[in-house]
Amino acid sequence: MPRTLSISTMHEGASLVARNFRVEWMELGTTPVERRVPRVPLRIQVQKAGYEPVDRILNNPGPAPAVQMSIDLVAEGTRSTGNGCAPAR
Repeated sequence: MPRTLSISTMHEGASLVARNFRVEWMELGTTPVERRVPRVPLRIQVQKAGYEPVDRILNNPGPAPAVQMSIDLVAEGTRSTGNGCAPAR
């Protein structure tokens, strides 16, 4: 049974793609996005020109009928390398 995934970013218009680790990337649209997605773990990538790309894992499918995420985008070249986070690839 699918669930609704809602993703917003501080700067609208970021492109979103996702995959469930077994299939090719699927285009989710541009933020803000509200889409029905399979109830499986998903890797989500967020990209917008002028900002660092972001990778997120939605790991727990769980029983919730909807998942909401808000993702902050950081301007290119301003991310600190000392915070333990690696840039998305």
